[in-house]
Formats: sequence, C-alpha cells, structure tokens
Amino acid sequence: MGYDISLFKVPEELKVQHINEDVLFDIAYGDDYPNCLLVYTNFSLGNPKSIDFAEVFNIF
Repeated sequence: MGYDISLFKVPEELKVQHINEDVLFDIAYGDDYPNCLLVYTNFSLGNPKSIDFAEVFNIF
C-alpha cells in the first residue's frame, strides 16, 4: 500500500501573480507546463527514495 507525490516548480511567468488552486491544478495536470515536474515519488513500503523525500519535505 502507498501513495504518490509529485513536486512541481512554479513557472517564472506565474511567479508575479497570485497562485490559487486552479493555477496549481493547471501546472500539475495541464499541457501548458510540461517541464515543471521536479520529482515523482511513490510512497510504497520499502521505497528508500520515499524516505529521503519525506525527510526533506517533512511529510509524515
């Protein structure tokens, strides 16, 4: 059992505007920002990368 977490960066052109949930959704799931995914991690049992990711971002 596990879950997935994806970390995205905010595009430069959007940093000057207010970021709301709709903008975050567009960055994550839209086709306009293909290079914004920084890392994808599956938090399943036994995945050593998930432990590092959780420690860096303080995820329980």
